[in-house]
Amino acid sequence: MATLLTVISDADEFNLLISPVSNLAKAFGYKILVTTFRDKDNSKKQQCPQCENIEFVASSEDLPFTIRHHTEDIGRDIQLVMFSEKNIFHSRKRKAIKNLSALRKLKVPYLIVPESLNPTWQPENIYFPLCLRDGEKEASAWAAHWTKYNRSNLKIIHPVFKDPDQQKRLWLVFLFIQRLFKRSNIPHETRALGHRQKEVRNTIPSLPEPSGQNLIIFPATRYYSPEYYFTGPPEFRLLKNRGNTPVLFVNPRNDLYVPCG
Repeated sequence: MATLLTVISDADEFNLLISPVSNLAKAFGYKILVTTFRDKDNSKKQQCPQCENIEFVASSEDLPFTIRHHTEDIGRDIQLVMFSEKNIFHSRKRKAIKNLSALRKLKVPYLIVPESLNPTWQPENIYFPLCLRDGEKEASAWAAHWTKYNRSNLKIIHPVFKDPDQQKRLWLVFLFIQRLFKRSNIPHETRALGHRQKEVRNTIPSLPEPSGQNLIIFPATRYYSPEYYFTGPPEFRLLKNRGNTPVLFVNPRNDLYVPCG
C-alpha cells in the first residue's frame, strides 16, 4: 500500500506531527509508517504513543541512511517522506548541507516541516516557483497532485527575464506545465516577480498567506557547484528563510517516481 514515511527524533515531535501527518495520509490514501533514527536501544521508539493504523519502527542509523533504507525497500511502497527541520539543522551548518546532499539520492519527494508546525496545518495555498531550475517539469506533476488531492490554491511564481533566450526557454517550460494542468483540470494562478531566478527564490518566503496554511514546492539541486559546500545550495537558504512554511522538495532525477492522475 502507498505509504507516508515520517521520521522523528523524539516522541514530543511526533505529538506535534500526528495531526498533519494523518490529514495528509487521509487526503492521499496513504498508510503511515513512523521511524526513529539514531535510536540504538529503541528507547525513542518505546516513547512513541501507540496509535491505531500506524506502524512504528526504530533505526540506529543516521537520518539519510534511515530514509534510504525504507524508500529502497521493495517490500514497502514509500511515496512521500516527511520530517522536521530540526532533523536537518540539529548540528552545524556543514552537517546540514551534507544531509541535504545525501537526500538528493531519493526517488520520492521529501516534505520538511517547521518545528512549530500548526497541528491544524493543511496545504490550502501552494506556491510553485518556475525559474528554469532542473526538475521543474517533474515538480509540476507533484504540484498538480497535491493541488488536486488537497483542493489547494496553486500559485505559480515566475520571473520575466531580460534575456530573450532565457525568456523563450521559460515560456516553453511554462507551456508544457500549463498543458499538464489543463489535462488534469488543475486551476492555478500565475504571478510575474522580478527578472532573475534569485529574485523569485528570495521573495517566495514572503508570499505565503498569514493563515499559515501554506506549502512551497521546490525542485532540489541536481548538481552541487563547489561553493555550495560552503554557502549551502538554494534549498538550504530557502529553508533558513522561509519562516513556518513547509517545503516539499522534488529531486530532478530521471528515475523519479511521478504521480499519475
